[in-house]
Amino acid sequence: MGRWETLGARTEPREISVTERAVLERLLGGDSADAVRLRRQVTTLMVVGRCECGCPTVESDTRAASPEATSRLVGLEGSAPMTPGEPPVEILVFEVGGLLSSLELVSYGDETPPEWPPVESIGVRTVDR
Repeated sequence: MGRWETLGARTEPREISVTERAVLERLLGGDSADAVRLRRQVTTLMVVGRCECGCPTVESDTRAASPEATSRLVGLEGSAPMTPGEPPVEILVFEVGGLLSSLELVSYGDETPPEWPPVESIGVRTVDR
C-alpha cells in the first residue's frame, strides 16, 4: 500500500469508537517500546476510512507524518476465535511515520466478520519485525 492509499472508503473524520479503542488498548497493553509509544495516541485518534469488504478495519489520519514515511506493521498482533469451525481472525496494527495508521481485521474463513471480536477473547503476541 502506498503512502496515501486508503484501505477502502473514506469517511468523515470521527473519534474512534469505544470498541475500536478497547481493541487497540488490548493490543497495546504491554510494555514493549511500540506499545508504550503508540498507546499515547489512542485517545486522540481520528478514523478517516473503513475497509470496503464489510470488516471492521479502520484507517486513521496520518497527515502529520512526513511525506517520506512508509507504512509499517507494528510488532503486536492479536488473534481471536469468531465462528465455530472457522479459523481465528488476526488483528494487526499499522503505523506511518510513528503514527497509528490502521487497525485491521484479517479473516481466513469463508465469511468476513462485520464486527471486532470480544476484547476478552483477543490473545496478543509480540512479533519480531
